[in-house]
Amino acid sequence: MQKYKVLCFSFAGGSKYSFRAMEKNMPAHIELVTTDYPGRGSRMAEGLLKDVNELVTDMYQQIKHHIDAPYMIYGHSMGGLVAYKMLQLLRTEGKKLPDNVLITGCRAPSSWDKRKRLHDLPYDELVKELTVMGGVPQEILKDKDSMLFFEPIMRADFSVVASHIYQKTAPFSIPFKIITGTQEEISQEDALKWQEETTIPLSYERLEGGHFFIFDHPQKIAEVITACFQKNLMSNTLESL
Repeated sequence: MQKYKVLCFSFAGGSKYSFRAMEKNMPAHIELVTTDYPGRGSRMAEGLLKDVNELVTDMYQQIKHHIDAPYMIYGHSMGGLVAYKMLQLLRTEGKKLPDNVLITGCRAPSSWDKRKRLHDLPYDELVKELTVMGGVPQEILKDKDSMLFFEPIMRADFSVVASHIYQKTAPFSIPFKIITGTQEEISQEDALKWQEETTIPLSYERLEGGHFFIFDHPQKIAEVITACFQKNLMSNTLESL
């Protein structure tokens, strides 16, 4: 059986290893395609990017050879924004679009809150914000030597988020699945605005937890991805009859 690919885009400060927990719950016929943003992991020697369009262009070079096979796109938090911008780039380039889009922990692009300029915060305030958000181990946040390495990455990624300027474009004809945490600062209203980006009725649910609820529910995320694949397989089967 041909593998169904899931192109994954990580949250601010994340890497290709951020999806390891859900990868362990994935069936054999589904492959998570994980990538590192420049300046971390396998791409440590490369310069950090601070503009969302530059980052998406870079990511396109990383994933473009995967889009001939059946695939979907998944992004968490900042990765959700990258996923959305990637859709726009793929359409502009006339490339095959994904069968499904899964976005977690990410408000709709038309409602991104620009009031918190996290990349400009003084060090102590940045650490407080990261503590509230979760996702960064306390041993890193409390160790200045570790933060000496980690801080520039976070500031660069928060700059990527701040560089996003929303421009309304034609909606996609792709199913969108949106999941947010019950305890994160994303209102249902801001999540449901993802409907503006697709002509197909939005699928939305909330899972227990804060902004990084995905680490508490790796099996559930794997089940959602598997369900997307099965629906697409059934649709293609019906079309071929």
